[in-house]
Amino acid sequence: MRPGMRWLPAEAWQYNSAITISRLFVMRVRIARVFPMTGSDTYVSGHGRMLGKLLGIIPVANGTGEEFDIGELVTYLNDALLIAPSLLLCPEVTWSEVTADSFDVSLRDAGRNVTGRVFLNEQGAPR
Repeated sequence: MRPGMRWLPAEAWQYNSAITISRLFVMRVRIARVFPMTGSDTYVSGHGRMLGKLLGIIPVANGTGEEFDIGELVTYLNDALLIAPSLLLCPEVTWSEVTADSFDVSLRDAGRNVTGRVFLNEQGAPR
C-alpha cells in the first residue's frame, strides 16, 4: 500500500485470451487484515479498466479511458511475454531483432499498437 509496509496476503485470479485479446485479473485482500477489498484490472474489447472497492461497495479506484486502454494492453503484452508467450503467436503480433541479445515485440488491438523491448540474458531468457 505504501513504502515500508509489510506485504498483505492476497488471493488472485487471472485469465488471458488470444482468441480475442483480453485479460482479466481479480484480487482480494484485507486492509489492516480486517477490511475486505477487491480489485480488478481488465482489458476487454479494446478497453482497459482498473476498479477497487473497499467492503465491496466503497470505490477506492476507478480508472477508464485512453490511458487505461493503452496501459492494460501493455500489461497484457508484458504478462504474455513472461507467463504465456504462446499468446503472442498470432497475426496481431510482430517481432523484430534489435541486437544479438534483444528484440522488440509489437501488439496491435482495437486501433492501438504497443511495443516492448525484451533483453535476454546469457542463457537466452528474458531479463
